Amino acid sequence: MRKRATFATLAVVVLAAGCGQQATPRSEVASYVKQVNKIESALARPLATVATTGSAFAHEQAAGGTLTSLLTTSHEQALLGAWEKIVALKARLAAVKAPLAAVRLRGLLLEIIDGQAGLTRELSQLVDFLPRFSAALRPLAPATRQLELALAQQSTATSSSVAAAYAGKAAALRQFKHAVDAVVAHLGGLEPPPVSHPQYQTELASLKGMSSTAGRLASALVGGQQGSVQPLLVQFDRAAALNQTTAAQKAQIAAVRAYDGESSRLQQLSQAAEEERLHLANTLS
Repeated sequence: MRKRATFATLAVVVLAAGCGQQATPRSEVASYVKQVNKIESALARPLATVATTGSAFAHEQAAGGTLTSLLTTSHEQALLGAWEKIVALKARLAAVKAPLAAVRLRGLLLEIIDGQAGLTRELSQLVDFLPRFSAALRPLAPATRQLELALAQQSTATSSSVAAAYAGKAAALRQFKHAVDAVVAHLGGLEPPPVSHPQYQTELASLKGMSSTAGRLASALVGGQQGSVQPLLVQFDRAAALNQTTAAQKAQIAAVRAYDGESSRLQQLSQAAEEERLHLANTLS
C-alpha cells in the first residue's frame, strides 16, 4: 500500500511539474502580439496605397485636372485592391485567438482595421463618383446660357410679335426642361458615398424643381397666363439656388466633418491600442 501511495505521490509531482511548463499569461500575450505584428506589417502596404492614391486624387482636384476616366479608373482599381487586402487581413486578425489579458487589445485592433476598411471603401467610391457627377452636370451650363439668352429677348409692342416672343421663350423653356431631365436621369444612375450624399440629393432636388417650373412657365406663356409668370420665375430662381441655401451647406459640412471625424477616431483608437500594449508589457513583465 505504501509503494502504491508513493507512486501516486510521484504522479502528482510529475503533473505539477508539467503544469509549470504550460504557457503563462505573459507568453500567451507575447505569442498573440507576435501574430498581430505580422498582420500589421502586411497591412502597411495597402494602407500606403490608400494614402498615396488619396493624395494624388486630391491634388488633381485642387489643380483643376480633367479627371479623365483612365486616370480615375486607375485610382479606383488601386483603392479597391487595397480594400480587398485590408478585408482579408481583417479576417486573419479576427481568426487569431486572444488570451484573456489581451481581449481589450484585440477589440481595439479589430475596430481600427474595420474603420480602415470602411474609409478605404468610401474613398474608392468617392474617386468613382466625383468625376461621373461632374460629367453628368456638364450639359447644364450651356443649357442655362441658352435659356438666359432666349428669355432676355425683347419684343415689339405689337400683339403678334409679343405672341411670337412668348412662343419662342416657351420653346426655350421646354428645351431647357428636356436638357435638365436628361441630367437628372444620368444622375439617377450614380451612387454617392456618404460624404457626397447631401450634395447629390440637393442637386437632384434643385434640378427637378427647375425642370418642373420650366415646364409650367412654358405652359403659362403659351396659354396667356401672365399673372402666374412672375411667381413661377421666383420658384425657378429658388430651385436654382437650392444648393446655396444654409440648410444645404450645413448638411454638406456635416457630412465632411463625419468623414474627417472617422479619421480622427481611428487615430485615437490607434493611440489607445499602443497604450494597451504598454500596459500589458508593464503588467506582465
